[in-house]
Amino acid sequence: MRSHLRQPDRSVSFYSTTDLDTVLKVSGIDPKPFNPLYPPLTAIAKRRNRIVHEADLSRRTDTASEPWGIADDWQLIMWLMAVVAFYYQLRMSVDSASAVERAMYKRHRKAMLRHVDFGNKLLAFPKVPPELRREALQNAAVTLEGIVATLRLDVSDFEPHLRRTITSLASDSIVW
Repeated sequence: MRSHLRQPDRSVSFYSTTDLDTVLKVSGIDPKPFNPLYPPLTAIAKRRNRIVHEADLSRRTDTASEPWGIADDWQLIMWLMAVVAFYYQLRMSVDSASAVERAMYKRHRKAMLRHVDFGNKLLAFPKVPPELRREALQNAAVTLEGIVATLRLDVSDFEPHLRRTITSLASDSIVW
């Protein structure tokens, strides 16, 4: 982001969707394609702020951080996918994304949606009757497998891009 600002020396901080919108607009980038990424990105900023300014304490009267839990794991995974998706969207917005990066953006967004589905299954699990819990866990495992499959790169993902690059290089090297 800093490299696209008119004043690259200026400090850039993100704490809200308004901050993200402002920096993108100042950079000459349409913020609308980034909107689906704002919830996890602002959650990262708020958590960072809580860590830096409040020692990661939930309440001002607390003397120790709460133990890390499954919700924290879920949130961290979402944040990791959101940051990568933001990077790909930024590359697409400045017309410097490769075909693979465009495809990976779509995959990350799809994985993020599946991750929300997985989170909803986790939240619903305590209400699942005991006799249906095994099936519910298997269903959640299938969702996780889908997330992994969505993010997995394969050589075939690169083939169309490589063919165009090889063809371009070959035609550039022909001397008449």
